[in-house]
Amino acid sequence: MDHFIVRTLVDYGYAAVFILMLLQGTGIPIPSEVTMALGGAAASSTFVTSVLGPGEQTLSLVWVIVAGVLGDLCGSYIAYSIGRIGGRPLVRRWGVRIFRREHEVERAERWFDKHGEPAVFVCKMIPLARSYISFPAGVAEMQPLRFGLFVVLGTLPFATGMALLGFAFGDSVLKYLRVIAIAAGVVLAGLLVWWFARRRNRSAAHDDATEPEQEPAEA
Repeated sequence: MDHFIVRTLVDYGYAAVFILMLLQGTGIPIPSEVTMALGGAAASSTFVTSVLGPGEQTLSLVWVIVAGVLGDLCGSYIAYSIGRIGGRPLVRRWGVRIFRREHEVERAERWFDKHGEPAVFVCKMIPLARSYISFPAGVAEMQPLRFGLFVVLGTLPFATGMALLGFAFGDSVLKYLRVIAIAAGVVLAGLLVWWFARRRNRSAAHDDATEPEQEPAEA
C-alpha cells in the first residue's frame, strides 16, 4: 500500500495531493493527515529510494504544501456553497429534531454568526473536524472571502506540519497520526454524545416545568 500511494504521488505529483485534499475538504472522509504526510514523504529522496528504488524523482516539499492548501480551499468552498445554497432549508427542517424548538435553531445560527470565524480556523487544524466545518459555515452565510481566509490560516500550519513530519520520518509517522486521529475522533464523538444528552435532559426538564397542572377529577 505504501508503494502504491507513494507511486501515485510521484507519478501524478501535486495533482494527486490537490485532488485528495479537495475531496476531503468537501466532507468525503479521506484522511488529510495521511495525504499530506505521504506527500511530504514523497519529497524525501531517502524515503522514495527505499520504497520505489534508486533514480526516482522526488516532489518539492513546498509545492506539496501549496497543492494541499489549495486543494483543501477549493473543497471547502464546494461544501460551503452547498451549505449556503441549499443548507438552510434542511437545517430548518431537520434542526428542530435536534434542538427540539425553533428558537434553539435560531440560537445555534446566531452562535455561528458570532463565533464562526474562530470555529473555522480551529477546526481546520484538527483531524476529522476539518472536513465538516465548511457546510455549517455556508449555512450561516459566513462572508465568502473571510471564510476562505480562515480556511487558509487554519490549513496552512496543518498541511505544513503534516508534510514536514512525513518528510522527516517517512510513512512510519502514519502509525502515530492514526492514533492521534482516532483519539481526536473519540473525543469529538464523546463531546457530541454529552452535548446531545445534556440538550435532551434540559428539554425534558423544561417540558416538565411548563406542563400545566391537571385539575383533580370531580367526585
